[in-house]
Amino acid sequence: MAKKNKKYWIKRFEQLEEAVQSDAETYKDEVEDLFQEALTSVEKDIAYWYNRYATTKGMSYTDAKKELTAGELKELQMSLDEYIAKGESLDPVWVRQLEAASTRAHLNRLEALELQMQQHVELLTSKLAQGSYDTMSKAYTDSFYQSMYEIQKGFNVGFTVRSLDVQSIDKILSNPWTADGINFSERIWGKYRPQLVNSLHKGLINNLANGYDPQKLINQLSKNFKVTKNQAGNLVMTESAFFASVGRKDCFNDLDVEEYEIVATLDSATSETCQDMDGKTFPMSDYEIGTTAPPFHNRCRSTTVPKFDDEFGPSMRAARGEDGKTYYVPADTKYEDWKEKALKQFKDSTRNLGLADPQYDISLTDFEYSKEKQDNLDNVYSELLDLYSKDGYEHLALVDSTSGLPITPIVNGDEEGVAMSQEMYNLLKYAKANSLTFIHNHPNGSSFSADDLYIALKYDSIKEIIVINDYGEKYFFSAGNRARMEIGVNQISILDKNILNGMDKILEQNEDISRVDAYHLAIKILCDLGGWVYGRKR
Repeated sequence: MAKKNKKYWIKRFEQLEEAVQSDAETYKDEVEDLFQEALTSVEKDIAYWYNRYATTKGMSYTDAKKELTAGELKELQMSLDEYIAKGESLDPVWVRQLEAASTRAHLNRLEALELQMQQHVELLTSKLAQGSYDTMSKAYTDSFYQSMYEIQKGFNVGFTVRSLDVQSIDKILSNPWTADGINFSERIWGKYRPQLVNSLHKGLINNLANGYDPQKLINQLSKNFKVTKNQAGNLVMTESAFFASVGRKDCFNDLDVEEYEIVATLDSATSETCQDMDGKTFPMSDYEIGTTAPPFHNRCRSTTVPKFDDEFGPSMRAARGEDGKTYYVPADTKYEDWKEKALKQFKDSTRNLGLADPQYDISLTDFEYSKEKQDNLDNVYSELLDLYSKDGYEHLALVDSTSGLPITPIVNGDEEGVAMSQEMYNLLKYAKANSLTFIHNHPNGSSFSADDLYIALKYDSIKEIIVINDYGEKYFFSAGNRARMEIGVNQISILDKNILNGMDKILEQNEDISRVDAYHLAIKILCDLGGWVYGRKR
């Protein structure tokens, strides 16, 4: 085959970065539409409210504090009930406030308008948070897989590529990287939402207290929304660049790339920092985003490539599958065809685990339940395995930890894993301690992944997690009464390596044990060290 030179590789990775930037710009435009939609709704509510209650002398603060009539209160309660019905995508704390307001016998005009205005902000925030998550997730996964694809296609050699499961991606996206220690989701919910809510409440009170024309309030709110909109737009661009850089880093690490090079987009808009960094090379151990890897600043367009030598190619050793085999990748292979084949090989390789021997089962009283709860759990197990028998994928259920009854609908997975629904994620963050049980099936029959343990250790709302398979085994894990941990990405990586290293040692010591049992016992050792409760039964 014809050898690809350094210019070829730089051009390909520049194009990948441009694609990420394009996706971010597209969502940034959507963000502007979301803010305009919310602002328009707020303006309509304000105009309607003033037209309804203002006299020829305007609207005083005293007038605004008058109680709603019985008819007005009923009308408001119908609106609140509509908001609550849409509550699946809203912050549960706000939903509870709506529920409390809908049952009150007395509300005044000002409170009614404040509830209606904040509802628009809550919807905006929810849409912004979910859309940002989807955009960041795409930036990371596209960067990881597309970088892997370009390198394999460029050298006409392929090898097993690991599948990025949803829990791994969620772990990466939830990790804060800025100096203030706040991730993008916390910034949206904890900064942008309060900014807008406070501007609504304070602006309305100030307008009433000073007897200003309502248009003055609307003009001020428009300015405030514009400020937050611009902040959100910048967040989208910068965070997308960050997660794309993380995706490339993880790809390079999987390929055992030893060194990488900074590539800046050189034009009249290129910053001095990027001009200075262009062409510099670093060992992968020094890959630190913001310092030795992009993004270096807001709206940074620089990217990274493996360090290429025109004579010898990239400074890397191609990873292999468990069987050590590679395969031929034609230069004209399309990305989607390559990805499908690569992930199928990963799935096939991970299924070769052997069967679990009953002698290694671990039954504990912690996982013995009342007849009612056990019956309800058995129904959930049956439903999950029935779904698996039809499509071969993972499926996820969330049940009440006391009764075993489902709380949310089951979420269906695909070839890349299974993701929590927004409703599940909200409950995970806000539900009472030890009130939830997560149950999902593992098609390969193995025990928990490091990502499963991460979720259970991080959120105190989880009492236990359960994994089932069609061989009849059920795995159980609980953090017990121990305080939940603040876990970072690096610690999870260490956790994963500890499990795999432990499995390898067990396999070395016992040639008759299956890989699934060795993995299971490695987790048991880890849980004993951590003081966590773990078992397997059938």
